[in-house]
Amino acid sequence: MIPDTPAVDLSDVRGGALVVGFVLLLTVLYAPDPGSALDRATASVGAAAYFLVLPTIGVAAGVYAYAGGPYAGGLAFAMGSYLGVFGIGLGFGTLVATGTSTPLLLGGITIVGCALTAIVGTVWELVDSIGVGVHTTPPK
Repeated sequence: MIPDTPAVDLSDVRGGALVVGFVLLLTVLYAPDPGSALDRATASVGAAAYFLVLPTIGVAAGVYAYAGGPYAGGLAFAMGSYLGVFGIGLGFGTLVATGTSTPLLLGGITIVGCALTAIVGTVWELVDSIGVGVHTTPPK
């Protein structure tokens, strides 16, 4: 570790990654045409859960993880997994579509990166709390 540099707080990293990823997800879903996107998202209970409720919970989970709330790791891992699945679907769906949209492809790749950051941060913090030998803070 470089002297005089503060240690990175993993709850800040995973929380920030979740917030950025879910805000990007909501932007990809609703920015092109908010009215019709909202109509499609509320067409059924499943669509409302997948396109409204879970992204809202994801942003809240990111804020909660950033704040360092108790048991935030489990929630961050679950919402990071959802975010990753959505990002992979968006990226591959864009690739197999007849007209490839570069912004959607880049959005999918960025969402997957945010999801991986949140999941790896959660697993890294779990490994550190167990004491396997991976240290994120320098010894005193």
